Amino acid sequence: LNLLDAVARGKIIYGNASGASALLSPGGANTVLTSDGTDISWAAASGGGKVLQVVTAATSTEATSTSSTYADTNLTASITPANSSNKILVLISQSISSVGGRAGGGLRIVRGSTEIEEYLQISNVENQMGQHFLQHLDSPSSTSSTTYHTEFKRIDQSSTVTAQRNDSSGNATSTITLIELDYS
Repeated sequence: LNLLDAVARGKIIYGNASGASALLSPGGANTVLTSDGTDISWAAASGGGKVLQVVTAATSTEATSTSSTYADTNLTASITPANSSNKILVLISQSISSVGGRAGGGLRIVRGSTEIEEYLQISNVENQMGQHFLQHLDSPSSTSSTTYHTEFKRIDQSSTVTAQRNDSSGNATSTITLIELDYS
C-alpha cells in the first residue's frame, strides 16, 4: 500500500522514531502542532498574548495650558476587559506644541484617576509642533469599563503648551488605541 494513497483529510505525513513514514491524525479543536526538537505532536493552544479587542478614539479639539497642574487633553477611550488577568496595551499618538515662546511640558497617561505613565520635558522649542508616541502595558485587574486618557501641563518657561493645536496650517489630531491582550 502506498502511504500517499492512505492519507485522509487532516492527516500529516511525518518521519516516526524508527525513521519510517507515518501518518499523524488530525488534532482536536483548539490544538496546535508542537515539536520537542525530535518528535511532533498535538497540544492544547496556550493562552496569553492573544488580541481580544481593539478600541480606538481620536480628537482634534484644542486644549491649552499655562499651568503647572495637569489638565485634560481631550483624548480619551474606554474598554471593558473580558478577564481581570488580561492586560491593556495603551498606544498614544499625542499632538503637543508650544505657542508664543518656549514651554517645557509634561504628559501623562491616566487610567480612571490613576497616573500609570509620565513623560516630562516635551515640547520645549518655540512654536514646536509635533506628535509624541507613547505606549504602556497596563494591568487594570478589572472586568469593568475602564477609561484611559491623557493629561498635560507646563513644567517650565512662560509660554503656552497646546494639545491638538488648531491654527491657519490646520488642525492637529491625537489618537489613543487600547488593545486587550489575553493573559488568562
